[in-house]
Amino acid sequence: MTVIKRSDRAALLDLIARKFAAKDWRSDEHRRLWMGAAFACDFVRFERDVRAFSDEGRDTLIALRSIAPRSLSVSQLAFLIATYAEAYPLIEPPRSGWGDNDPYECARFIAGCVTSLGEQLDEASQRELARVVAEGRVGNHIDHARHALAEHARAMAEAA
Repeated sequence: MTVIKRSDRAALLDLIARKFAAKDWRSDEHRRLWMGAAFACDFVRFERDVRAFSDEGRDTLIALRSIAPRSLSVSQLAFLIATYAEAYPLIEPPRSGWGDNDPYECARFIAGCVTSLGEQLDEASQRELARVVAEGRVGNHIDHARHALAEHARAMAEAA
């Protein structure tokens, strides 16, 4: 068993890479947790694996968001929006209650990703927001994405 200190990020990334190379999964839940760890710890390094995982279906979002840090990078936010927005349209809350993995909560999470991307005032965020809007694969999140893009452009102009 490998023990990793909280501050040893390189050791954790190497462990994730070894798990992926060996395809060493005790169960599907185990594999989903490692995918979430890869997404959270170094999306750029493990992007190909995470994208292949996300192609398995919309429920893969649950694994990725379960371990995601509070602050996501521009590339993580853009990936989540482009990959899952159509799969989780904005809907009314269920009448009988819901949990963290309910489609309603997943849709709210995606809406939060759009908002977060719009709040990061840099060129990369602007480019990704514009790309997401132009591609139009965001389902009924499109109005929110357009609004976030317009507000982002306004804020960038004011900051210049």
